[in-house]
Amino acid sequence: MKGWIDYSAGQSFGPWSVTAPVSRDQAGSHFGLGFVGHHLDLDDDGQVTRTVTGLTPGRPHTITLRYARHFALGGSVSANVSIAGLDHTWSASNTSAAEFGVLKQTFTPTETSHTLTLRGVSSASGCCGMVVDNVVIWQNAPGGGGPLTAPARRAGPEDHSKHH
Repeated sequence: MKGWIDYSAGQSFGPWSVTAPVSRDQAGSHFGLGFVGHHLDLDDDGQVTRTVTGLTPGRPHTITLRYARHFALGGSVSANVSIAGLDHTWSASNTSAAEFGVLKQTFTPTETSHTLTLRGVSSASGCCGMVVDNVVIWQNAPGGGGPLTAPARRAGPEDHSKHH
């Protein structure tokens, strides 16, 4: 199935809750962006949240995700990620549908669970915004360490909720 599903505030998909309308769950390949399967198109003020559990208070953790400007838009779009004191806004201005970036941010939780929020903040035309996929969170450990979570395909950005 290709296309999108519009979600309104109060709806959910997988572990994600829609808290501001017009977030979209894209299905299939999205205009050649390289996001195959389910991913999310955060419209100009679309917002989703989910509870992330299994965090270790006081230990640094890293969140990564893939992103790109929706192919139908010109210029630049912005989005915001927040969790446990991390409040980071970034932009994308990819010039072709095949480009995407990887966002990587570190945060230190104060509790074993926190709310993760993804929000579109650009003033795009209303149809489209930042495309997001492959959200992964892991605990940084001395000598390395792997993801706290493992991918599991589900409607919306990949749900990573299996602990290692």
